[in-house]
Amino acid sequence: MTAEERAVMARIVERVYRNPKVLHQTSMRDQFATAGSELWSMAVGNVLPPVFMLDFETMIRDLVRSDLQDPDSLVSKVLLTPELAIEVRTELAETRGCWFLNPDGSLKRGALFFWAIDDEARAWSLDLSEDGRSLFRTEGAGPIDAEPWVRLTREDLTRALDDGRLQPALYLFVVSVAVTHGLNTGGGVYQIEYVPAMACGTRRALHAVGDHSDPYAESDFTTGMLPIGIRAPSTQSLLKTIPAGAFEVIARGGLKPETVAAMRGTTVRRAFLPALAYHYEDLVPEAERTDEWLASLAVPAPIVLDD
Repeated sequence: MTAEERAVMARIVERVYRNPKVLHQTSMRDQFATAGSELWSMAVGNVLPPVFMLDFETMIRDLVRSDLQDPDSLVSKVLLTPELAIEVRTELAETRGCWFLNPDGSLKRGALFFWAIDDEARAWSLDLSEDGRSLFRTEGAGPIDAEPWVRLTREDLTRALDDGRLQPALYLFVVSVAVTHGLNTGGGVYQIEYVPAMACGTRRALHAVGDHSDPYAESDFTTGMLPIGIRAPSTQSLLKTIPAGAFEVIARGGLKPETVAAMRGTTVRRAFLPALAYHYEDLVPEAERTDEWLASLAVPAPIVLDD
């Protein structure tokens, strides 16, 4: 980093991450919301209205709870059919956004379907019992409680959600929001990999247990939009621009009214194209990539900030 960039980073650390308003919040969720608001203010100033942050955790918990009440929903099928839950665990192991297993088959990291939330608001990994009928807390390579955290019945799951003892993990969010209800899920570039992987893995698991109903409303999702960029350094000669995040925007004095005006005229398709090179690098193994492919996908951002 240059001296100027280090100075910008120091300002961000003081204004956001060491801000008493952030540190005095009583939960990580509230800390993230407050930090996000401060970062937004640094990046946009008075050019755009203050950021409005929804309580995502409560929204997805309510949605999964609602899906559980419908016995034909995909959420109900996955959670309440033991052989299907076991198949999903196997199919989606090592999938980004799901869970990873140790060589002996125990849970290494991630969480099966939900995170356990204890009385101190700490989140714990959950793994599936061998019979597929309950979830138990795990740390390292095995259960840490004598009894399951929750049994996979509609009544027990609903009660645990209502009591705040369960928080749906990313897999259930995708199954409910994108796969079942067909809603677009805005997010980072990795969604182009893990959303289809979760959908296809769930379909394979359904077929493995003899269910060919395919209850999907798969969204026509577009993700990883990169509407703003900066000129690529000479060391990245294949790329014309590189994405501009909050740091790059703040380092250049924040968003200007003319930048916002240009964003209003930018289409989703045009904002998505600059992400293609990054999808290519993420999805194609390094040994199989070619400079010709990367160069052909190196579409510049529609809006380029001044140096």
